[in-house]
Amino acid sequence: MDYISKIEQQIVTLLSSLDPIERGGWPFDTCYFLCCVAEKDEWVEEDYEGLDFLSKRLEISKKVYLGYDLDGKKSVTSELIEGVWLELFVAVLFKASCLEQGGNGIRLKRFNTLFKVCENVRPNWLSSDTELGQILELLWSTFSKRVLEDVGGSVSPSRESLDGRAEKSGAIIPIAILFYDGPIARAYLETLSSLGLKPQKIIELVSATDLVSGKPVGRWLPESIRIPYSADIHRSKIHYWPKRILKERAELVDVAFLEIEKKLHIPRACLYGAQKLFPLTNYCENIETLLITSLRDRKLFDCLSGQPAGAILYTGGGIVPESLLEISHLKFIHVHPGFLPDIRGADCTLWSILLSGHTSASCFYMSPGIDTGDIIRTFWLPKLLLDIDTKKLPPQLIYRLVYSFLDPWVRAYVLRCVIEESLDFSFLKSAAQNELEGITYHFMHQKIRDIAYKKLFQKT
Repeated sequence: MDYISKIEQQIVTLLSSLDPIERGGWPFDTCYFLCCVAEKDEWVEEDYEGLDFLSKRLEISKKVYLGYDLDGKKSVTSELIEGVWLELFVAVLFKASCLEQGGNGIRLKRFNTLFKVCENVRPNWLSSDTELGQILELLWSTFSKRVLEDVGGSVSPSRESLDGRAEKSGAIIPIAILFYDGPIARAYLETLSSLGLKPQKIIELVSATDLVSGKPVGRWLPESIRIPYSADIHRSKIHYWPKRILKERAELVDVAFLEIEKKLHIPRACLYGAQKLFPLTNYCENIETLLITSLRDRKLFDCLSGQPAGAILYTGGGIVPESLLEISHLKFIHVHPGFLPDIRGADCTLWSILLSGHTSASCFYMSPGIDTGDIIRTFWLPKLLLDIDTKKLPPQLIYRLVYSFLDPWVRAYVLRCVIEESLDFSFLKSAAQNELEGITYHFMHQKIRDIAYKKLFQKT
């Protein structure tokens, strides 16, 4: 294709301005790899794998280092900062994004990384008034239209909500909730309550640092006062966007909840109940509150180590460290908003919509790694279409609407389905994942989000 040859010409130009380089002593030498792949006209699978490895490192750390171990950890602290090398990375990513290799999911990942890199590097030869810049826009426009036309995978049938409140009212299920206040945790509590169920225990995690500034909260206060004070600060910060949208654009929430009620059969009282931020005593009598700096805080490890054997429902708060997952008498359960193992990673509510037109979610036992534990149940959900005109809405507002009022209930729907099938959380049947299957996605660039929104928001 002519545009591929033009990209390759730019790669040759960049290579000609670099001095010859020898391989360093690291398992993965970034500059050496970029030179090797840039010099090739035809790429083999190993070249794509190396490029995807490097792209993943950038997505996770927002930086590119000169060398890595094979497990992805940096071998050196020196970053790839020289302009020509970064432009070569952009050019190679550009070529990879344009080639028909790996299917829509892989190509979307590569475009996602390319757009992110271009925001920081901004090579002159890829500006909007250059030939290559116009080629990029044309290729992205053509490819994104194809993605919009792709109807994606199959869908599980809609499930009616369990009408068993009377017979189960007040029943305690054998699970402890690791409660990190936020829309997801609140959706879980309201879901259990709507079924007339209570968890055995709630372990409330309160951040000792401000969620926005990262500064310590109330450290001059005695513990008995600092904990409730910090909990109030935590709650106000984590629910800032849901409260703001409810106050300023309540009609948007009404549209979202009407569709969720209709398609997922989650009662309206449940949907709005989660927004009232009721005291945790409304949901459970056994509550323990911990003031922690992070999930690595020793207080949390000691607390969990002292819990009886059983299941822990994780509701958020960061990456769960291996030290917690290795507590042998506990099993951590998580609901991930993507169909495992196909859709792992971040922003998966939007990635699922983009790839299939449907939301999806999976309940699984957590293990070290990104969404790689044994799968309990996976679901494609009924198609959700929100009757909202997003053209005049700020992009940040749209994103917050999705993750405040849609994503939590996608997860809660799957939690409810698992509960309907079995109240015995001490033993839920599961199947091992093949970690080599599926794709791990990362936070979406705005250009990718805009395409996903076209599949979710449809003004009638």
